[in-house]
Amino acid sequence: SLVRLTFSDGVTLVCTPEHPVFRFKDRAYVPAMKALGQRCVSLKGYNAEKIAATFELLRLEHIEVLEPGSDGTFGGVCP
Repeated sequence: SLVRLTFSDGVTLVCTPEHPVFRFKDRAYVPAMKALGQRCVSLKGYNAEKIAATFELLRLEHIEVLEPGSDGTFGGVCP
């Protein structure tokens, strides 16, 4: 299955339940399913020319479990 993570700024991420998310309080990666309600590090921007990225702390507000439909796909969630 897949999960849809929704962060406090409204940004969503679709990933596996085991996908590593950097949880701020532990200063460590944890599986996405264990990060609900926690502050996590999120990529805010990336500049390929400067090879630089900016990050911010966001609260993981919601986790929605996505199951494949009868055709075995996730209804266009993943290309």
